[in-house]
Amino acid sequence: MALPDPEARPEYSNKVSSILSDIAIGLFALYVAFVVADIVPIRVLDPLWMVALAGTLCNTSTIALAGLAFLHLAAGLCPSSGPIAARRLWCSRLAAWAAVGFLMLLPLIGYANWKGISNIRLANVRNIAVINKKAAEITNQIVQASTPRDLQERMAKVQGPALPNESFALPLENLKKQALASVSQSVRVFENQAVGPFAEAYMPIYKQSLRAAVLSVVAAFGFAAGAWNPKTNTTLLQSITSPFKSSPLKSSFILSILAEKLKQFKRSMQARTSQALAREALKKMKDNQRKVYLQRQKDNKRSEVVIRNLRENLKRQAEQKANSNHRRR
Repeated sequence: MALPDPEARPEYSNKVSSILSDIAIGLFALYVAFVVADIVPIRVLDPLWMVALAGTLCNTSTIALAGLAFLHLAAGLCPSSGPIAARRLWCSRLAAWAAVGFLMLLPLIGYANWKGISNIRLANVRNIAVINKKAAEITNQIVQASTPRDLQERMAKVQGPALPNESFALPLENLKKQALASVSQSVRVFENQAVGPFAEAYMPIYKQSLRAAVLSVVAAFGFAAGAWNPKTNTTLLQSITSPFKSSPLKSSFILSILAEKLKQFKRSMQARTSQALAREALKKMKDNQRKVYLQRQKDNKRSEVVIRNLRENLKRQAEQKANSNHRRR
């Protein structure tokens, strides 16, 4: 490709800068289109949507950064162009706000993960409570049954465990024990299958959140580097880092403060983790105590049923004996 004549170079630079400026605007529009396509429909209160929003903004941020770089290059090739200079100034101001916005994605990602973990735990608690309530209802119906046929009808009414036909040959007490054991096993299976917030199924979401958090910091630095201030002829990133360059002692002092803050944050996170583990252990202990209490209640009810049946048998035997004595007389 032949280079343009020296006399025609200004006109050539104007054309190239105009092309680069138009490409920059197209890249900005493409970035907005990608983001809008990924976040629609909008679900502001959904933690997964928050993570998806942060991921989309960060994963496609290179498109907007490329457009910003093209715009700065266009302004450098043709500094006398008023429209390009106006675009550069306007986009530089947007870049400064974009840098702040990408940093604000960090608390959004943290809140989305915390909200998601809370929702999973609440859903598990609600589901287990429903299962325990259903199990208590079925257990009550099993205890109140007076005959095998009555037990079968009660199980069909409350949608309890089905009783095979061959089990009706067993005594009623054995049949009740078999049904109660089936209910207890079903409750334990459901509790063991409940998916916790840190299960393998949710690891891709946490990886996506971590990736979005890292990219948000990188994108914030990129937009800060492209946020040019015409009054000082410096970028936002240069304004932030200039105190560290001019005063190493001050910068080292600030870095030591940041390191101390990070240590404090780490200690606080460890303390929160320990508290969470303690709460989980306490919850398990309460659940075990509740199971023991329910088991005792079941045993007491069984004992009451056995005693009542025994009394009825004794009463029936006494009546039969009295009738036989009366007949002999």
